[in-house]
Amino acid sequence: MGFAAVARVSHGSWTACAVQDEIEFGLIPGSRLDVRTTLCFESMIARAPMVVGHVSADPRYCNHARLKLYGIESYISTPIVLQGGRYFGSLFAVDPKPATLSDPRTIFMFVRFAQLIASQIDQQIALTVASKVLSDERTAGELREQFIAILGHDLRSPLQAVQASGELLVQKLTDPKHIAIASRIKTSTLRMSALINDVLSQREILSTIEVTRVVLCDLGRVQQIASNLIGNALIHGSAHSPIKVTAYDSEYELVLEVWNQGIPIPADSLRSIFEPFWRQSTASHRQGLGLGLHICAQIVRAHGGRISVTSTAAAGTLFTARLPLRPRI
Repeated sequence: MGFAAVARVSHGSWTACAVQDEIEFGLIPGSRLDVRTTLCFESMIARAPMVVGHVSADPRYCNHARLKLYGIESYISTPIVLQGGRYFGSLFAVDPKPATLSDPRTIFMFVRFAQLIASQIDQQIALTVASKVLSDERTAGELREQFIAILGHDLRSPLQAVQASGELLVQKLTDPKHIAIASRIKTSTLRMSALINDVLSQREILSTIEVTRVVLCDLGRVQQIASNLIGNALIHGSAHSPIKVTAYDSEYELVLEVWNQGIPIPADSLRSIFEPFWRQSTASHRQGLGLGLHICAQIVRAHGGRISVTSTAAAGTLFTARLPLRPRI
């Protein structure tokens, strides 16, 4: 047979998917025809092989308009049916010369080829569906993690305010009943903070705090620096290594350091890491809007200080915030 093809056939169109043309029949992959001008339409309706070995000598097809249109003397086709009985199209071959096609082995070969093509298409569809499901699950997981992280981050500040208010009420109130209510508020906020910590991280955090002086600063903002840097280390650091937090004072500055082990920050990213909306593209979990480090930098600068980062595979990643201190009196 001089021309063979796999065609996608529907009630409205005929599209060539794969073609082997040795007689310059004129169709290429992607070629489209009106399905009514092809015999594939009849094969689609019958859902059975169609075989014509010698059109001119066959009383059923000698005057067939479609076969005359294309100058065809021999024709064989078999439907390609997918799982669940879905009709995909047709595997067919034609030639301008007669051919012996009624041999059962020839018909069986075409049927088996059509079944193999259908199986391949079914596998490809299943792979596409599985890939989409996996992608959707991954996206949902990332969104879920981001939601939990952002929710936990946003809840910390109001909880700290409620906790501080509860502590203040416990100190100022004199009525035992009111003190009991204030104590319950304080205890509840501590429990909620613990729940948030459990949800956001089960990681080990080692702290060394050696601050011997009174530090004049915006306490809430300095706490935000520490919170953001620790949160960043929790997200990007190795799950098998602790996070180390160090704070100490020198003659002229307060130093806050947060260290984690893990994939190092690329050298070309170190200059832009404190810019807004920067996120570490090498991390397996990218969370938030990329504003945490930028906020840290702005708070440090507002205090007249500076913030820096070093990151290598051997030494790990170290963020250092330095806030100036007034000279000792």
